[in-house]
Amino acid sequence: MKNFTRIVESVQNLTLLGGGASNVKEILLALELAPRLFCADGGGNRALAWGLVPEKVIGDLDSADLAELAAAGVETCFVDDQNSTDFEKCIAMLRAPVIIAVGFMGQRLDHQLAALNALAKFPQQPVVLVDAVDICFLCPPEFRLHLPLGTRFSVFPLVAGRCKSAGLEWPLDGLDLSPMGQIGISNRVVSDTLSIDVLSGRHICILPKQYLNRVLVALSFID
Repeated sequence: MKNFTRIVESVQNLTLLGGGASNVKEILLALELAPRLFCADGGGNRALAWGLVPEKVIGDLDSADLAELAAAGVETCFVDDQNSTDFEKCIAMLRAPVIIAVGFMGQRLDHQLAALNALAKFPQQPVVLVDAVDICFLCPPEFRLHLPLGTRFSVFPLVAGRCKSAGLEWPLDGLDLSPMGQIGISNRVVSDTLSIDVLSGRHICILPKQYLNRVLVALSFID
């Protein structure tokens, strides 16, 4: 994958819309929390169909209606690299405290897996994937979050490793987490403060969408 030039440095959280399964409620929720909108390839035309005008559309542009985008005055950024997905291109070229990514989960399983793979490749840029039910993100080295008791909270290892936890019904301490072995899904919060320390590997956290704002706040304070 090429070394891409960063084109946006933002002190605000950003919203990124892709061309996968999503609905207008999801993108409007994201824009309430991160009003600056960027799109990956075909996500630009989806935004226009919903009456939204993105600041920029990034990708190889093979799914974008360039004439429609030009007519709306939307700037496009063509990136010629077939060894990276449009989502990866966007993550590499945008910098923000957190990127809220809508339209990268669901509909096609291969696209969904590619999105999770991208989270592991770019640990330096916090990204929260949003779908109709859940949110997920790469767990930072130290993560603290306040959640109601009983909240569903899953940890899935993308790269084998170990974590320590506090506030989960089934602690992660001492477990060798691996996509080929022990995983940590369908856990529950049993304390007001949930904490996870990643000792090794790379792990995604999954929880209900209603806690998106809390997750954004928690991730925004991580260096």
